[in-house]
Amino acid sequence: MDVRVNGLRIWLQFEGCDFKAETQRTLRKRRENLSFTATQRLWLAGASRPKGRERGVGGRIGPVSQMGLRGRLQVRWGFRDRNQVLSEQSTAGPLIMKDMFEDLPLRLSPVYETRTISAPIVLHEGPCALGHSTSSLAGNASVSLEWLPYPRLAFRWFPSTQDHSLRIAPGPTGVEFPRLGARAEATVTSTPMLFWAHETRPAEGRIDQLVFGRLDQCTRIRFHLPNFSFFLGELVRNALGGASSERAVLEYGGFRTILDRCILRGDELENALPSDGGYAITHVGTVERVDGSTFSYDDAEAMLDCLGYFFSFCRAAWTVPILLCAEDATGRAAGQRWELKRIDRYKRAMSWLPVSEPVSDHMLRVFAGYAAAWFSPTWGGAIRTATELYVEASTGDLEKSVIIAQVAFELLAWTRLVQETAVISPKAWNGKSMPFSGKLRRLLQSCSIPLSIPPTLNDLQAYCTLHKLADGAEGITNVRNALVHPSPTKRKRLHDSPGAAIQAWVLSLWYLDLLLLNVCAYKGRYSNRTIAGWRGNEIVTVPWS
Repeated sequence: MDVRVNGLRIWLQFEGCDFKAETQRTLRKRRENLSFTATQRLWLAGASRPKGRERGVGGRIGPVSQMGLRGRLQVRWGFRDRNQVLSEQSTAGPLIMKDMFEDLPLRLSPVYETRTISAPIVLHEGPCALGHSTSSLAGNASVSLEWLPYPRLAFRWFPSTQDHSLRIAPGPTGVEFPRLGARAEATVTSTPMLFWAHETRPAEGRIDQLVFGRLDQCTRIRFHLPNFSFFLGELVRNALGGASSERAVLEYGGFRTILDRCILRGDELENALPSDGGYAITHVGTVERVDGSTFSYDDAEAMLDCLGYFFSFCRAAWTVPILLCAEDATGRAAGQRWELKRIDRYKRAMSWLPVSEPVSDHMLRVFAGYAAAWFSPTWGGAIRTATELYVEASTGDLEKSVIIAQVAFELLAWTRLVQETAVISPKAWNGKSMPFSGKLRRLLQSCSIPLSIPPTLNDLQAYCTLHKLADGAEGITNVRNALVHPSPTKRKRLHDSPGAAIQAWVLSLWYLDLLLLNVCAYKGRYSNRTIAGWRGNEIVTVPWS
């Protein structure tokens, strides 16, 4: 008997009896005595199949947390993924289905959470000394992560005593937090003219970075990730005994990264975030040594930087690990590092990462290649800059995106064709005999990426046919040149074919998807944005596989 839960197959084997029609009737009768919930349902093969479910999987029989099979049967059960047994147990007599998830890893818990979209997160409140001229002023302050109008570490300071002559000038200053044992550089952005007796307004400003505690003997570093995709991953269990598919595990260079979502599936925050376009901490992760040894933040800094760019490549928008918490072997917080970098508002930007099938294996394999390129002397700088250009080209600002994509093509072509494989010499590259469309064509051919324009991009195909442009490489180069070198004739061409520029942008992003995946030596499945009606779930295998 097989059960599917979030893409994994849970199998049950009844020893001493046959699971035939009589057993099926028994289960259907027992189903009437089970309570139901909206989530955590199991679907058993052999029972009646509800409308819309795949054949062979049917019969809703109750929630995982409450369903039980009782009898004098020897039952073996476990998890199976593509016929590979992941775990196996057996029991005699009563079998409570929630026990089936006890061997699953527990979902990671965040230190900081977003309760409502773009709501500030208070990180610290307490005594604070504010630098003033050659001395410091005693007071109390709060430090918060504030998302709007842009993400920043904001502080608000009140003096301990009212001083009618006290004036604080806007500009750089230092702040000390005795309870944290930390000092940080800050910028005062607004302040009352004078702190009168009845003044209620604080001095306000921002902090670039705040570090406190010990970060030199970490067993793991816990981080928070804002505005990431709600992907399907490996199964994890929650504190209530249920399970869901939400984990990704990445490994490279002796470090293991685990990423879980921290917004429950079906939560109103998940549904509102895309339409609101604000900010929320959507995922929590940990970085640790594969062998369990301790390390310092300095040891992991380069890996955390790489992770930030990789997550942004997956999301096609800026999202990086923030609010780092160093933990010791007991899980106790030993120190923290608060620092904010580039974070985009939540947007419906799509990328190569599929959204309708489990992608933990996809992410694992892509990250292994991405990190290998990141830390290589040839590709290190190129993959970093190319990722920046890819994210910026995905913003939807048409003319800017087409131009930026062309810059990324030139960087990738130089690195692959001149530096890595040396099929083109620097002299030939800089010569006038080879236009850029020819270089791009050579780059695409070296990666086995089709040169022909996909049939769904019919406006661009018509534009290329009308102006006798050979393929996609020449088509998008022509559109880019019309934007950068706008003569009346070139502008009229684009004006007469308004869909050509839009589809040149789509084709450019598709080329960047594939080129970056090729740099990562990835040979799996991805979302092809050129397929008609693309919403992130038209999933195919890369062309060079």
